Amino acid sequence: MNSGTFDNTLFALQGLNSPFYCKLLTMEFDLNKTLEALLLSTAEPIDLKSLGKIFARYHSELVEAAEAELGAEDGDESAEPLPERVKPAQIEAAIKQLTDEAEVQDKAYRLIEGPSGYQIVTAPQFAEFVRLLRGEPRPMKLSPAAMETMSIVAYRQRHLRESR
Repeated sequence: MNSGTFDNTLFALQGLNSPFYCKLLTMEFDLNKTLEALLLSTAEPIDLKSLGKIFARYHSELVEAAEAELGAEDGDESAEPLPERVKPAQIEAAIKQLTDEAEVQDKAYRLIEGPSGYQIVTAPQFAEFVRLLRGEPRPMKLSPAAMETMSIVAYRQRHLRESR
């Protein structure tokens, strides 16, 4: 299937009253797998606030689809109850669990928290392969003597700047 056909199919299914979309929204989801998919889908870190907004939007779309379905059924009150909105504490607990699982199961990635949010990164033992994939040169290692020389230069340079 070419990408244009796939895009058109997705576009056609995006209507809130589409039976496929309604079924998709009401499917049970695994919070851990959903978070893992979200973090894998972007190279940028995602913060808790953004994750909360995503789940709030998901919940509001569920409510809209359920209301549209109830309106189409003309007052039939046998609709399934909607799941509760995902809370930030649940997101944090799931992220903690994903972090622990990646470490314990020795997965090829790690989930880390940085200043901009959470991000999935390659495990350190695979750094050499990633470097080769990217075509990057080996990191330069300084000898103890070179390190000492660099520290002296840096120390003296700092004093020269202060004396100006």
